[in-house]
Parts: sequence; C-alpha cells; structure tokens
Amino acid sequence: MIRLYFLLTLLGYILLVVLILSFSLTAKAHSWYDKECCDVRDCEPLSPDRVKVTPEGYVTPDGQLVPFGQARVSADKDFHWCKYQKDSTKVIHPHEKRMCFYAPAGGM
Repeated sequence: MIRLYFLLTLLGYILLVVLILSFSLTAKAHSWYDKECCDVRDCEPLSPDRVKVTPEGYVTPDGQLVPFGQARVSADKDFHWCKYQKDSTKVIHPHEKRMCFYAPAGGM
C-alpha cells in the first residue's frame, strides 16, 4: 500500500514537471514579439522560401513590400510576420514605428 502511494506520488510529480516545462517552453517560443505588434495569436513564422528578397526590401507571401529599414530583427533567426486578424493580408504597422515583420539579422 505504501509502495503504491509512493509510485502515485512520484508519477504526480513527474507529470507536474512535464506540464511546467511544456508551458514554459511554449511561452518562450514567441514571447519576444514586440507588444505593439502582436502576440502569439497574430504572429507566425515564415519559411525563407516564402519571403522574396529584392533590392527594395522583403516581399511577403501576399505581395506586400517591407522595406529593409522597416523590418525588425528576429530573435530566433527566422522570418515572422504579424498580421491584423480582421485583414489577414496586411502586416501590422504601428504609427511612426517599424512594421511588424521580423527578419534574421543580415537578411537571410
């Protein structure tokens, strides 16, 4: 009986640790997005093959141009874009700030 109690307690602790780790890893995955841009509901990663680099800047999959000076530096070395939920074709552009498009440092 004591052995069963010990095993169930140990299993409970292991489950608790796994849950805490999974939540903390999920929260850190995109917690670096700027607050004025978005949160995890509005932002998503873009694979490099979906972003076209031109002399003027980056072209998003929907054809929107993001000038190099308007792009933000990505914290994870991947491309990301943050779009308005009501209009999923527009990259969020806070007033007088850079667009909410993240590119790796140095482009690609």
